[in-house]
Amino acid sequence: MKSVCKKKYVRRIMIILLSCFIFMTGRIFYLYFNAAHIQNRIKEKVCAAVLKHEDDLLAAINECKNNQKRMLIYNDTDQDSELYGIYYYKKLNSKTVNKVFKKFRLAYINGYEDDLVDFLVTPSMIRFYLWGNYTYGFYYTAKNQPVIIFNGDDCDTDTEIEIYDIIFRGNHWYRTEKIDDNWYFYEDKVKY
Repeated sequence: MKSVCKKKYVRRIMIILLSCFIFMTGRIFYLYFNAAHIQNRIKEKVCAAVLKHEDDLLAAINECKNNQKRMLIYNDTDQDSELYGIYYYKKLNSKTVNKVFKKFRLAYINGYEDDLVDFLVTPSMIRFYLWGNYTYGFYYTAKNQPVIIFNGDDCDTDTEIEIYDIIFRGNHWYRTEKIDDNWYFYEDKVKY
């Protein structure tokens, strides 16, 4: 009697594991083969959210400037690196900045000296690895013209760039698109 129950239990576990495997495989194939469509939907959602929350984003930029914080990051360790000007965003103790980080699922807000502020969105790990280190975000620029977010140079909408930075080394495909006055969406993919 016990062996029959044990066999049923093992069979149920195997069916559950097989179902999970089939589901995850299907999801990975969907993400891989529909990348362009999904990336377009991401762009549309981010652009709509920027337009909707533009006042909060501008307030967050002003709070960073007023508190002389060049870079606010999301991290789990709650540690700052003041030597490099990097601060954990919750230590700013700002409701607006906290709301912006949560609403957009930001990895960081990075302010440059020439009124260029980069908001990098944290992609899911599956998207990040499936799409060759695909990253995206949006930025505010006082110049109101598209730039390469990594170095601040002016650019066209589709650009292939060579970056010699320690972190972002290599060939990149970079694309930017205007959302509204002074606001642009960007996406970047490392080319191997």
